[in-house]
Amino acid sequence: MRFNPCRGGENCSTEGTHCSGCGREHGEIRETRELVQGVVALARRMDYDNPEELVRFIGDKALRKLKAS
Repeated sequence: MRFNPCRGGENCSTEGTHCSGCGREHGEIRETRELVQGVVALARRMDYDNPEELVRFIGDKALRKLKAS
């Protein structure tokens, strides 16, 4: 399955099982949103001056783990 990022705005729908904008299941969208909110909460709690480094680190680390498995 291919990941399709959210297109946002008027493209999104909440009816049915899948968003009409990106085609992803609403449960998947919820999980992704929770992951993003968790990263944002950590960055705010730690008050990082360079949150872009945190985001880059998490993305790179997750991708390496995916490729290793």
